[in-house]
This record gives sequence, C-alpha cells and structure tokens, in this order.
Amino acid sequence: MKDLVSVIVPVYNVADYLDECLNSIINQTYQNIEIILINDGSTDNSPQICEQWVQRDKRILYISKQNERQGPTRNLGVRLAKGEYIMFVDSDDWVDNQFVEKMFKSINNCNADMAECDFYRIAVDSGIKSQNINNQCMGKIFNKEERIILGNVSPCKTIYHRNFLINNNIKQPISQSEDLAVYALEVILANKIDSLNEPLYYYRKFRPNATTFNKEVFLQSHLSMQYLIDSFKQRCIFEKYEAVLMLHLLQWSSRMIVPCLTKVSYTEYKSLIKSFEEFFKRNFSLYTNSKVTLIGGYNLTKIVQFMPIIENPYLRFQFTSLAAIMSARDDKINPPHHRNPYRRYMLNREFNRSFFDVLDEEKPEYIVIDFIEERHNLLEYNGVIYTKSDALIESDFPVEQARNILRDSDEGWLIWENACSKFINELQKRFKPHNIILIENLLTERHGDIYQSTEFDSIEDIRRMNNILRRSYDFFKLHCPNCQHIDMTEDSLYITDDQYEYGCHPWHLNKWINAKIGLEIKFDDERLMEMSKIKILQFPIGGNATSRGGGV
Repeated sequence: MKDLVSVIVPVYNVADYLDECLNSIINQTYQNIEIILINDGSTDNSPQICEQWVQRDKRILYISKQNERQGPTRNLGVRLAKGEYIMFVDSDDWVDNQFVEKMFKSINNCNADMAECDFYRIAVDSGIKSQNINNQCMGKIFNKEERIILGNVSPCKTIYHRNFLINNNIKQPISQSEDLAVYALEVILANKIDSLNEPLYYYRKFRPNATTFNKEVFLQSHLSMQYLIDSFKQRCIFEKYEAVLMLHLLQWSSRMIVPCLTKVSYTEYKSLIKSFEEFFKRNFSLYTNSKVTLIGGYNLTKIVQFMPIIENPYLRFQFTSLAAIMSARDDKINPPHHRNPYRRYMLNREFNRSFFDVLDEEKPEYIVIDFIEERHNLLEYNGVIYTKSDALIESDFPVEQARNILRDSDEGWLIWENACSKFINELQKRFKPHNIILIENLLTERHGDIYQSTEFDSIEDIRRMNNILRRSYDFFKLHCPNCQHIDMTEDSLYITDDQYEYGCHPWHLNKWINAKIGLEIKFDDERLMEMSKIKILQFPIGGNATSRGGGV
C-alpha cells in the first residue's frame, strides 16, 4: 500500500520493556503504519502483553510462533508486510515519536532504497547515554566502502523500500549476529542510501538476559560472517569487495571476541579464536595468521584493526604502565575488584604480572606499543609498583593507603627508565627489531571535526603531560633504535572527535586518524605489505586544526 510503513517487532522474553517499546511506536507522528508484532516463542508473559496491545490498536497484526531467533522472525515480518516501506524495532528498545515520519521523508524525498539515522545507546545498569554516528565521522560523509568499514550494522536505524529487500532476496540467517550477515550486502546493492544526521532510535545495552549476551552469540558469530561472504560470492561480486569485507569483518570479530574474555571458559575462548582464524584463512587471500600483542591505550585496538590480522583481545594489556609490568608481584594482596568485567580482567593482569607469561605462551610475531597509559602517576604499596589508572581508582584497591609517586618526579623517572630498559631487553629476546612497533600517540590538544576545532580547556595540563610522554618515547627509541616508529601527531586529523561515542577526551582519537596510523604500519609478511597498498578509505583533509597533539 502506497506510503504505508510496516514496522516489524520481533518479541522474545521482553515483558519488562515491551510496553515502553509499543507505546513509542503507537504514538508516532506519522500514523500511516502497520505494526507486525511477532512473538518468537516467549516463555514469559510477553504474549499476554501483545494480546492486550492488539485490543488497543487496530493497526497491530499479531503472530505467535515457535522460537526461531531474530533473523527468521524478521524475514517472516517482511513477507507479511503490506507496506511500501519496512522498518525494524527490537522489542526491548524504543524510538523517538518522529522516528517513522522523519525516516519516511528521508527515503521518500531522495528516492533511496534505504535511509539510516543515528541512534543512542542507553546502558541499563548506569543509565549512561551515548550517541552512535552512522553515516559520517568528523564531518566527512562516508562513501559506501567507508560506511561498511566504519559504520554500524543494525537494521533498526534503517528504513527500506520493501521491493529492495524482496527483489534482491535479502534475508537474515537463523544464526546469531544476523545483522552482520546482511548489512554490507544491503549497502553495496542499494542504488542510493540517504542519511539522517539525527539520533531517533534508543538501543538498550547491558540488558540482563538479553540475547546479545548469550554465549552462543559469540561462539557462533563466525557463521553469520560466512553467510555474508557466501552472499557476495553467489552474486559474483566478492573479489571486487574482498579487502573492504575483510576490514569490516576483522573489526567486528574483535567486537565479538572481547566479551568472551570474561564470559566463557579459556577452552571455549581458544576454540572461538580458532574458528575465526579458520574463517579468515578460508575466505581471504590477504589474511595472515600473524599474532599481534598490544600494550597501551584503547586507540591501539582500533589502529591494528586496519591490518589483515585478528586483533585478539587476549593479547591486549591496558590500564598499565611499564613500571608496573616490570615490578615484583605481591602474593599477599588479591587483585582488586572492578564492577566492569573487562577492566577487572586488565587489572588482574597487572597485579598478576602476566605480561611475559602471555608472550611466551602465545608467541606473537609483533608487538605494538604506545605510552598513553604512562600519563598516570605510580603507586607504591608493600614495596610493589602499580599504575594509578582510572580503572584502579574505580576499583576497591586501597589507593589512599598507597604511596603516590609523581610520574614527572625524579623518583618517578628513575623507576620508569629502569623498568623501560629491562622491558626493552626482554622484548629484544622475543621479537625481531622491526617487529617492535612504537606508535607515538600523545594527548590531543584540540577537539572538533575536520572543519573546525578548538583547544581543550585543559591545554596547559595536556602540553605538560605531552612533554612527559615525548621524553618517554625518546628514551625508548634511544634504547631500541631499530624498532619501527610511527608518529602522526602532526597530522591535521590528529584531534579528538567531538561526537566520539565514549566521550570527548584528549586521550581519544577518531576513526580517520586511527585508520591512517594503522595503514602506516609495515609488516614482514608479503600479504600484510600488499594490504597496506590498497587505498580503500578516502581520508579527509583537516580544517583549522593547526595545533595538534604534538604542538608546543
């Protein structure tokens, strides 16, 4: 039916959230909608709530069936839909009351096959809200390839022409991570995609008992990746987009693997890593099984994902300093408790002094280092050195009972330089010189986008800390002269993204500069070298960011 929008809502055990979801859909400013409510075998009282809503609004079509998971349920909704346009809403989320109206205007006015908006993520446990930008970064609109590599795969931020889905036979699989299985194909097949730069969808994260936290999601996520690859091969377009798809899936594989550090057994975790390795080796000629360990800030995890290597979170070391890594271990104290499982895991690594044990166990070929975490002061407790990181302060560690050692004091430098010398000596026993990769990241002085940026209010503190970091990098380079050194702090893109999901802080970079740094890394493997020559991303040119992280 012309201009009718079919809103498809799969329902599975969401009794606590279903009323809020349906109320937000019922009260849309655009009223020409049908709501296809599909109970996917719920075992709580969700079906009773659905039936109550059917009595309240004649636009609701209610179906109840056996559990088949989200993908087949959405496919059924598309088959049943009478509307010219299709939208998906997850039943534990909610939407802005102008969601349908604005999305309808976006796709209709531009005669697009699909249109996307931004969305909010709301943490159920803390209530913290963060905005996810889907179609651009730092003011530069993505092309199709960039949308795939740098965007988000959720269909709930999208409105589709129903004929686009039907004519291209786009169906979601029964496997978990069904969004990932089709998004890249949709982007490539769409003749035109419109973008609405406004968050209209509210996504709940960290919901207790959510299907996205089911262990099976992680252990089988490579099956959805294979579904995507097979769909490209069936259409004879895989070779054209091989590099794009590999970067896309490498980044998402890391996102899938991270929660498994704390949610599955070590045996299951190793099995998951192996399944991903086999998937990439089977499907991508540019992929290599080389291992990379990371020590430093969060940006490193994004930088390395622009090379054809699985960024294995088990080989990450964060919230720690070289002084702590090289310090003795105190067996009399238990590792601190942190409410965030990931931060707790990383703190345990510092307290257990497990860095070199992991290196000797996994034997990675490369190590990538930055010193962003070296901005923290040190703590001495029972004669042992710890990093006074944000994670440690947030934990139950008795920070007030420890002796604070200023990082820039004579004692602080003596401890750190001795530790760094010993650290380099141990690295040189385990890595080829060129395989020790030093990324000279600093705190950024400015925040904004490619068109306009301004200095952080704390600019003097930032510059003071950057002087400490520069001295640290210089010391490392002096004592490890043959390491691979990358410094892009003078690049005009070296600024903090004002709209970065995890906050506008000087220790955060942006997607463009992370990609640019990652593609500068040189590896021994010929496939890795070949990958660095492929020009996929069209990097923007910065605007007025004339004073960068390396400025004085």
